[in-house]
Amino acid sequence: LNIVGTGIDDDAMDKVLLILDGDEENPIVAEGSDYWSYYLDTTNLEEGPHTVLAYGIDVNGVQGNSVFTTWHLDRRQPLTEVQNYAQGPLVSGKVTLKGQITDGNGIASLEYSTDGGQTYLPTKIIENKKTGEYFFEFDVDTRPMEDGAAVIWFRAKDLQGSSGLSSFLFFVDNTKP
Repeated sequence: LNIVGTGIDDDAMDKVLLILDGDEENPIVAEGSDYWSYYLDTTNLEEGPHTVLAYGIDVNGVQGNSVFTTWHLDRRQPLTEVQNYAQGPLVSGKVTLKGQITDGNGIASLEYSTDGGQTYLPTKIIENKKTGEYFFEFDVDTRPMEDGAAVIWFRAKDLQGSSGLSSFLFFVDNTKP
């Protein structure tokens, strides 16, 4: 991420300092002064909100007013996982699926499809406010489905607008011996 800005002072600018994510103990000196920039390597940063505070210092050592902004790192798509069944279980009748949706930017919505992604139905997401984790639980009626392999497709959207598709494979067996 290339962070850029401009600075102005009646005596002349000396430097611009940046505080990333509130780390006041380790201010970063930007390159340049009137027109400044700093290349931030985001490789090891967590997804989600990050902050940058910038302020200039003039040639006499006087600190100017600061400016502050928040930005969101959004590299990954949301991932949906069924947790109460392993992939490929043999099921019949009504089945309850429980699981978790993960993404560093929070979850806005979750939908599922039982018809190969032709249509999606919204389902309730449950947020654990203490941990920031997101869960789901809903019932699937397998009785109208044909026996054999079936897939439920999940489409989750994070709070930054990124969508992720996940699938869950199971085998329907509603025919009695």
